[in-house]
Amino acid sequence: MFEYATLLGASHILHRPVWLLPKMAETLEEFFEPLSTRPLPVGCNYNWTEISVDALIKDAKEDRDYLIGGYPTAVHFFHPIRDRVLRELTFRPELTSSADRRLAELARRANVTSPTFIGVHVRRTDYATWLPKMVEGRLVDRDYLERALALMRSRHRDALFVVVSDDLEWCKNELISRSNSTDIVLAGDGVQAKPGTDLALLAACNHTVLTHGTFGFWGAYMAGGEVVAPTQYGKRRTGVETNVGKAGLNWTRIAAFTAPPTTKVVRVNGLRRMTS
Repeated sequence: MFEYATLLGASHILHRPVWLLPKMAETLEEFFEPLSTRPLPVGCNYNWTEISVDALIKDAKEDRDYLIGGYPTAVHFFHPIRDRVLRELTFRPELTSSADRRLAELARRANVTSPTFIGVHVRRTDYATWLPKMVEGRLVDRDYLERALALMRSRHRDALFVVVSDDLEWCKNELISRSNSTDIVLAGDGVQAKPGTDLALLAACNHTVLTHGTFGFWGAYMAGGEVVAPTQYGKRRTGVETNVGKAGLNWTRIAAFTAPPTTKVVRVNGLRRMTS
């Protein structure tokens, strides 16, 4: 999704036509309506110059063809055409209908007539190792989520927190069992191989609380509304946080931690890992 949105942003800025690699088109159209950008023919041989999107925007040559490489998170390039990006990334009807039914069911179970749905994306599994390696950081914990949820409660009456995660067991133990809150519900299916259901659910919410990762970004970006996200979770910012700032998105950032780090053992999907 970031690659496609970045491609659209670059096309808008440079006024040049673009194409998709076949595999990207196939993956996106599993979850979204047919895209306006067409894929290259399968087996097409091309002699393009691979380049980062920042370098492309800065110094594109008219007589060259380019392939945007790396893992672009260029929110600041595609946010000016947000409406177009969201039109392109229109969920297939079955995903939208499923999300709407699920939210209605959750509201009935919580006995809330007109809830404000607040999506909560909790990314844990792979980021337990990614954060220390890439930004010298660590996963946010229950303390951050409790503060983020309290902030949203202060802003919205009848808030219903819809939790989506790749570690639902941790969320059950830390967010529901320990807090004893009736306004927090586990809603995602946690099936990472089929992310469309969870993403459509986040996108259907009114507002969002984030932890880490690009999946949560897209849930929040597609939902619109208010976003609460962490900062100071590492010695460096991620590319997503940096580019969200460059794009001028009015997200509320709160400190990831309120206490100095200590070394302890955490469990992520049953595996023991050291964190500091």
